[in-house]
Amino acid sequence: MMRRTTLPVLAAAAAILIAGCSEKSPGRPSSVATADSGTTRTPGTTGSSSAKGDLNPERYADKPCELLKPAQLSGLGSFKAPESDKGVLGPSCTWYAQKVLEGTTYEVTVVTDGTRFPDMVSNTKDEPVFREAEVAGYRAVSSDGTDGKGNCGTSVEVTGAGGWFLLQASVENKKSPDYTDTCATTEKVAALVVQNLKG
Repeated sequence: MMRRTTLPVLAAAAAILIAGCSEKSPGRPSSVATADSGTTRTPGTTGSSSAKGDLNPERYADKPCELLKPAQLSGLGSFKAPESDKGVLGPSCTWYAQKVLEGTTYEVTVVTDGTRFPDMVSNTKDEPVFREAEVAGYRAVSSDGTDGKGNCGTSVEVTGAGGWFLLQASVENKKSPDYTDTCATTEKVAALVVQNLKG
C-alpha cells in the first residue's frame, strides 16, 4: 500500500526547516550530474530568475490542478482524479497514480506563505540529497531527506523576488525508471509546470 502521506509530509518538513531560516547562510550545491529533457544542472548557479522573465504561480492559487495539463499527464502515466488541498506552504494539487504500487504520484504546491527561495535553499542544503539545477532556464534545487530513491522534491525559483513553486514525486515501484533517480523525474515534470506558467 502506498504511503499516501509522503508528499504532504515532505511539504510540511520543508516548512518546518524554513521556519528557522537565516539569509546569512546561502545554500551551495553538493553534487552535480547530467540531466535529461527539460533540465540542466549547473554548478554554483546563483543568477536571478528574472533574467528569464518573472512568472506568477500565485495566479494558480485557486486552481493548482491546472498547473499540469491532461495531455502532459497522459505522457506521465495513468492517474486518479486530481485532489487539491491547502498545505502549510500554500495550495497544492496531487495526482495519485491509478495503480499506486506501479506508477508515480506527483504533487505541485504554489508557495504563498511568504517563504523566499533563498530561505528554502539555506535550510535544505544539509539534506542527504541536495543539488542545484536549472529547470527550463530557471534556478532550482532538488532535495530529499534520504537517498532520492522513491521520493524527491524540486523547488523552482520563478521570480527575481524569490518566488517559487514545489514539485514532489513519490514512487513505490522499485523497478520503475522514476525510482532510481526520482529527482530527475521531479525536475522533468517541474519543467512542464514552467511551460504552463509561461502560457
